[in-house]
Amino acid sequence: MFLGSLEAAIQNLMSNTKNDSTVIRWGSAYALSRIIQIPKYANSDFILF
Repeated sequence: MFLGSLEAAIQNLMSNTKNDSTVIRWGSAYALSRIIQIPKYANSDFILF
């Protein structure tokens, strides 16, 4: 897996949640919801954003 490269992806997805486009916001939210299902991120501070 590419867990090491998820850190940058998470930051970019978080910034995309403020985009004016509904499709971008929803797509980013979906991707983030899938990432928090990974055990490494399930109980991390990431879900507090």
